[in-house]
Amino acid sequence: MVSWILGVTCGASAGECSKVYRMGWTDIPPAFYGNELRQPVGVDVEILDAVFERLGCRYEPRYMPFKRYIVSTEAGMVDLVLSASKNADRQSYAYFSVPYRRERMVAFAFSGNEELLKIRSLDDLARSSARVAAGIGMWLGAEFHARLESDPDFKSRVMLIEGYTTIVKALAANRVDVMVGDENGIHYLINKLGLQAKVVPLPVLIHENDVHFMFSKKTVPEEDVWQVDAVLRNFLGSTEHMEILARYPVGDPLQMLPEGVKPK
Repeated sequence: MVSWILGVTCGASAGECSKVYRMGWTDIPPAFYGNELRQPVGVDVEILDAVFERLGCRYEPRYMPFKRYIVSTEAGMVDLVLSASKNADRQSYAYFSVPYRRERMVAFAFSGNEELLKIRSLDDLARSSARVAAGIGMWLGAEFHARLESDPDFKSRVMLIEGYTTIVKALAANRVDVMVGDENGIHYLINKLGLQAKVVPLPVLIHENDVHFMFSKKTVPEEDVWQVDAVLRNFLGSTEHMEILARYPVGDPLQMLPEGVKPK
């Protein structure tokens, strides 16, 4: 077993991959999104490419709306998705690679409402009258989801919307008051759309966790995930990994390393 893992780590042949993986993707820039040819690009795609190149593996990208992104993995319609947060429900139908990046879920508000800018915590947000928007299917942490179930008033004010771009535009137009989601992804869209004056960050950390490649248990043997993990462990913190993380528009690449990982 040791020599097999070392062989993978040093560069496996294509014959060691069980299949061409159907890789589900959607538009969550800058982690992954479509270029002018509608091919997936982005930070997480670059990390996957680096790992698969070392393994000699290939994937076939399949675009889908985010609301189908996780469900398709459970159903075995795709073999692999990126940027997945691990939770108990998902572990029942998916294997998770070792983590390759850390993400922070935070809150942004419409700048024209002074009361919103006083929000400092999830408790403040839940007790406010703010109309809150989040992406369909996004994992926002156990505390946030538990609050939705225990607080009917808060739940009634949370709208689940497809796509960060739609939510950011709704926030800028004052159709919603607060959005919660990935810090880097929202900053990227605010800058791209020129909405820095209308959409501002709140000092509210909703949740933070490591993200993983997620493989369908219906279609991917666990041994394939072991191969990916062997390569990832060598890749994490490498110069190439740090350079990819540095392409994010905000934040220190060191803070985007998975918990416990340091630059090599």
